Amino acid sequence: MPDTIYMLDTNILIDWLVATFPGSLARNFPFVKPDTAARIGEFCEKNHNRIYIPDLVWVEFLSVVLHKDIDVSMDLDTTLNRLRNHEALVQQLELSIDKMPHMDWYLWEGKFSPYPDAVELLRDHRLIDRPAFNWMRIQAKRRSRSEEKLLDGMDSVILIYLNELANQNKNKNVVMYTADFRLWRIFQRIKQYHNSWFSQNTGAVFALFQELECKHCRRRIPVGCLLDKQIVCARCRKNPLL
Repeated sequence: MPDTIYMLDTNILIDWLVATFPGSLARNFPFVKPDTAARIGEFCEKNHNRIYIPDLVWVEFLSVVLHKDIDVSMDLDTTLNRLRNHEALVQQLELSIDKMPHMDWYLWEGKFSPYPDAVELLRDHRLIDRPAFNWMRIQAKRRSRSEEKLLDGMDSVILIYLNELANQNKNKNVVMYTADFRLWRIFQRIKQYHNSWFSQNTGAVFALFQELECKHCRRRIPVGCLLDKQIVCARCRKNPLL
């Protein structure tokens, strides 16, 4: 059975940072639940598979941690000091990643830009089939809104990174680990609808689920199986993610 490698989404890095420094960052990211952050931290640090962090994801992570929702309620010196403290925490996480043998940085080295394919995804309104439309309506209703997002520009480029990583590792299963439910929800539709060019050795896992459902036999599997080198459904003996 092929090995599995993972590509992290931006929200996973944010949760991991909060898990590493809970006392320092919990106030800045109140939407991150401590138990979820701890589970994601364990996934990143104790995994027996190779994990890649794309340069694009790292840049978006930095923009969120260092430049989004800057508190300007105090004076300039206090604001700058908080930013420097955040930068120090990011640097510590970066150094820890560098020391982990199973973690790698993924730099875009393709001969083409990822953006044209990302534009193709964004401009293809046929991605919204009936199930996707019904789900979007339900989500909008829950928020008392009439609008709902499907993909944004960064989401689409991250998917192109996943596709390129899979093209470079055709003998492996390449899985995106994400805490963005919308991105996870639409991924399978993109993979199936664009099967002429989107790599089929790809999968996606939503990080906040406690269990996985095998895509082949629908068996419920504890999410802890993702830490193992070989991810196999005990019932059908297939990779439950693909």
